[in-house]
Amino acid sequence: MRHLLLLLLAGCAVDAPADDDTTLGGKADGISGNGCTRPAMFVMGTPRNFGVAPGGPIQMSCVDQNWQVDELFAGTGLVFGAGAFKFHDTGNWANGTNWGDSQPFDGKAEAFGDGNDITIQNPGWYRLRFNDRTLEYDITRRPSQCTSMTMNVRGTFNGWSTQPMFCVGQNEWAAIPMLIGRDQDIKFDTGDWSKNWGDDNHDGVADRNGANIHFFDPGRYLITFNEATGAYNARLVSASCSWPTMYLRGSWNGWQPTPMECENGHYALNVDGNVQFKFDAYGDWSTNWGDNNADGWADRNGANLTTTGHHHVHFYNEQRYAFDRHD
Repeated sequence: MRHLLLLLLAGCAVDAPADDDTTLGGKADGISGNGCTRPAMFVMGTPRNFGVAPGGPIQMSCVDQNWQVDELFAGTGLVFGAGAFKFHDTGNWANGTNWGDSQPFDGKAEAFGDGNDITIQNPGWYRLRFNDRTLEYDITRRPSQCTSMTMNVRGTFNGWSTQPMFCVGQNEWAAIPMLIGRDQDIKFDTGDWSKNWGDDNHDGVADRNGANIHFFDPGRYLITFNEATGAYNARLVSASCSWPTMYLRGSWNGWQPTPMECENGHYALNVDGNVQFKFDAYGDWSTNWGDNNADGWADRNGANLTTTGHHHVHFYNEQRYAFDRHD
C-alpha cells in the first residue's frame, strides 16, 4: 500500500453539527450510471490494517447500482490523516484490482497506482460509494454531535495522561490508542477526572467512576465510547510498536522531529528528495539511530542515513529499518 503524508492536528475533539452530511472529497455532484458490475467489492483501509490480519477487508453492498459501505475513521493524523483506503474487487492484495485516486482528488478512481491512497482528513463515520463501471466515487461524513466538549482515553499506556477522542456520532467518541505490553488499564475522562467512566462488572457498559477497564493483550485498538448509554467497544487494528513514539529528523525538515505512524507493528513515514535523516524515539535526540555500516540495522547515535527520490521509510521494533522507493 502507498501512503500519503497528510498531517491532522490531533488536539481537542470538536463536535460536528448534527446535520453535517457534507460530502468531503470525491465528487460533490454524486455518482451516476449502473455499477456493481463485479461479483464483489471491498474497502481496504487503515481502520482494518489495510485489509490484512489482524484486520481484514470490509465488504461493500450493492445499493442503487453502486457499491456502498459505512466505515469509521479515527486515526491521529500522523501520516494517514484520519485514515486512508482503496477499493478492491477481491479483498486480497495478492490478486484482483484495486483503485485509489491521485492528488488532487477528483472523485474518479484509478486502477492500481503508487502513492494514491484515498485519504480522509477529519475523523468520523463515512459513507463510501463506488461505481465500478464509471470509476466515480463519493465520500460523505455522517452526522456527529456529542454532549461533552472533550473526551479522552487515559491509562497505563500513557501514564494516565490524556489521549483525545473524536466525536464521530451521536454522543459517540472514538480513538486508536496503542497499548504496549500486556495487562493495560484504561478509563474514559472529560479531562480533569470530574467526569470519568470505568466498568465495574465487565459487561461492555461503562459506569461513572467505575473500575479500570482491563486489556490483556497489546496492540493498537479502535475504541468507541457512547457517553449517553455508556456502551463501549474495542477492536484490534494492528500489532503495537515497541516504542511509544518515533520521529524522523533530517535535512528535508530542518532536522526537526516529524512523527512517524505505527502501522502493523512498525513505524513508517514518507520522505521525498535527496535527504539525510535519522530516527529519534522521543524527538529530543536522547535516543536516536543512524547506521554506521549501511547494513540495514540501525546503530544508536549512528551516522546519517541517505535516500534519493520518494521513499516509504520503515523503522521496525528490533531497530531494523528499510525504505521502499516509489518514484
